[in-house]
Amino acid sequence: MDHSAKRAASIYGLMTQQEPDLVFYANRQGQLGLSVAGYGEGRPIQTNDALSGRDANRRIDLRFIMVVPSIEADIRWHCITDTLSLI
Repeated sequence: MDHSAKRAASIYGLMTQQEPDLVFYANRQGQLGLSVAGYGEGRPIQTNDALSGRDANRRIDLRFIMVVPSIEADIRWHCITDTLSLI
């Protein structure tokens, strides 16, 4: 297991230790709503050429997908509203 996967598993363990019911949360389709993944060098948000970039890439992204959009228009709408909420 690489560092990113270990980091993700560690955070998942801490979260579920504090709130054990998290492992049971599911969306309307019955799919678990919380999972972990380690992306390692596959999804950097900054270059690894500098220490600041390497620090930024050591991160945990939390994503909760409770409803999967069923049509392309819904997917575009969610992307637009998510972007606006960040502004």
